[in-house]
Amino acid sequence: FFTFLALASIIGCRKDSNKITYHTTYVNDTILTKYFFKQGTYWVYENQSNFLDSVIVTSETNGFTTIPCPHGCPGGGSSRDEFYKMNLLNFTNNIVSNYYYESNYIKLNGGGEYGQLGQPIFIYNGAVNHSFNGATIIDKYDSMTLLGTKFHNITKMKITAELQYQNEFLFDTYLYFADDFGLIKKEINDTINGFQSWNLKRSHIVK
Repeated sequence: FFTFLALASIIGCRKDSNKITYHTTYVNDTILTKYFFKQGTYWVYENQSNFLDSVIVTSETNGFTTIPCPHGCPGGGSSRDEFYKMNLLNFTNNIVSNYYYESNYIKLNGGGEYGQLGQPIFIYNGAVNHSFNGATIIDKYDSMTLLGTKFHNITKMKITAELQYQNEFLFDTYLYFADDFGLIKKEINDTINGFQSWNLKRSHIVK
């Protein structure tokens, strides 16, 4: 009986010693405050030909990746990451997508067991020329006026199509993000149909 207890104790200790430990990475609070929006939010964009396009937030969720990233994580060790996900519907073209938030990044169509999916489209608080998986901070502006509306704290991103981590853009694309509004302008270097520019015409923001 005592031999059995001693054996069980040894097995229990081995089990504890093999338990996976990891640190948790959280989404930057500021990126959530300024760029994460709730169901009911919508944006209407207008291009140079006066065509309209609209995007709505259908739902949002948050949680943690289900497994630590395999083979180690950037910076070493194992990490389990917090994420927020904003599900979107392009009402004009009936296209479903998502914005996936982790750490200081927003990714288009992100997800996966350890957050491995998605093409980065926005880097919060990075320096100009900072790049990550085909997304580069090109410039920053104190303000910008589009279609009569003035926006503040603008970050201009470039998505280089041939450098994408995940194939989401057909052509090199410039994305302009503004505090409290998200994406306010998109420019597409469409080499087939010609250059396209879409500006935010109106919006309804729910936080």
